[in-house]
Amino acid sequence: FGELAADYIERHAKPKKKSWKEDQRQLRAEILPAWHNRPVKTITRRDVYALLDPIAHRGAPVSANRVLALISRIFTYGIDRDWLDQNPAARIDKQPETPRDRILTDKELKGFMTVLHGGNPIALGILRPMIALGLELMLRTGQRAGEVFEMEWADVVKEESGWWWTIPGEKVKNGKTHRVPLTKAALALITKARTAGSGPDGLVFVGPEGGSYRSRAVKVVSTLRTAGAITGDYWRHDVRRTVATGLQALSIPDSTITHVLNQSGGGSPVTRIYARHHFDKEKRVALEAW
Repeated sequence: FGELAADYIERHAKPKKKSWKEDQRQLRAEILPAWHNRPVKTITRRDVYALLDPIAHRGAPVSANRVLALISRIFTYGIDRDWLDQNPAARIDKQPETPRDRILTDKELKGFMTVLHGGNPIALGILRPMIALGLELMLRTGQRAGEVFEMEWADVVKEESGWWWTIPGEKVKNGKTHRVPLTKAALALITKARTAGSGPDGLVFVGPEGGSYRSRAVKVVSTLRTAGAITGDYWRHDVRRTVATGLQALSIPDSTITHVLNQSGGGSPVTRIYARHHFDKEKRVALEAW
């Protein structure tokens, strides 16, 4: 299975999926420890259930469903390339999912900021300074972790209206190039990264040897919580929802919030095709208020 999974990543996921790194992360964390040396033709539906049930039972039904979808894609890929004859993950029911509505309270936000600013001794051995800067930029802008930790100096430009971070479409979930206004507070974080040794080219929140902290940033909030550095059952994804909710509380229109977060907008197909206003001014006003 390990060989099939590697072949899937190289020949299918990398050329065709923007999220191939998440496939690779799930493989390493959830699947390969159990199946790496298993002959693919010996894996049965019972084995699939044995892999998924512990994930669901630890209170992670969404993760269980994502793992199910991934192994099903890998098995289907294997069938197409004659690794095996049938997909043991086919027609296995997904776990029921309840959409999260968790947002951070004001107290939790203050505690989170204390951690990010180095004010919690427990976090000092866990949280790298560059990761702390990136997490705070997520909180300041409402952008996704993958976008923040793949941010490059070439994407940061000063214009007459102020500083902007342009996220190329190939780095964005919906494939649409996105302009993020950099407030004074957000720009200060980028300046700190430069002072800490980042730049002038490559990633802004750079890791060792110029690499990305993206994979570590995915799980750092849960690591901090497990260590007792933060309290509350919130996750990294809840930060973005907190920003959106905070903007609503500031009476920012939903249409502007949608553009701040770069979500796929509603409306009729005609509106989506012909309405090309980019909400630049509105986005800046919203993030300044936040």
